[in-house]
Amino acid sequence: MVAKKTGAKRAPNKSKTAPKAEKINKAEFKAEANGAENFIERAREVFEERAERVMDAFAGVRERFADMRLGATDVAEVLRNSWELAASSARDVNMQIIDFAQADLNRLFDAQRKMLKAKSLREAAEIQANFFRTQFELGVKQTRKVSEMAVESTKEVFEPITTGFSEMLEKTGLRKAA
Repeated sequence: MVAKKTGAKRAPNKSKTAPKAEKINKAEFKAEANGAENFIERAREVFEERAERVMDAFAGVRERFADMRLGATDVAEVLRNSWELAASSARDVNMQIIDFAQADLNRLFDAQRKMLKAKSLREAAEIQANFFRTQFELGVKQTRKVSEMAVESTKEVFEPITTGFSEMLEKTGLRKAA
């Protein structure tokens, strides 16, 4: 479709040059420049203030991690010592069990010798019955002794671990001191 021409004509642009700039009052310019400088200065202060807060926060985090690293080193040392104590305690318990077993075997062989020297079957049966009764009573005592040793050594091993972890938590601020 073709546009119809209308009879209205455009006004010709009489000015071929840019409009003249208004004169700016120096006092107004200085006031506005000072306002901008004040704004920039205040923005810089706020930025520096917040940057300082962030740096302080990071310093606190860094200190916390350093404390945790030291605490972890302390706990590792406690664990190492506890493992040595556990090994020593296990060795002591095992030596006690071996001593009990050796004494039991010696009693068994002594009972066997006595039974072989018995003059009658009845005497041999009494020797054997006494041996079993004595062994049963000793077995109960030996089991109690080994159990007590195991419980005591477990307490000895875990007490420093518990204390070490508690101290590490208190040092790092993860748990308040009691």
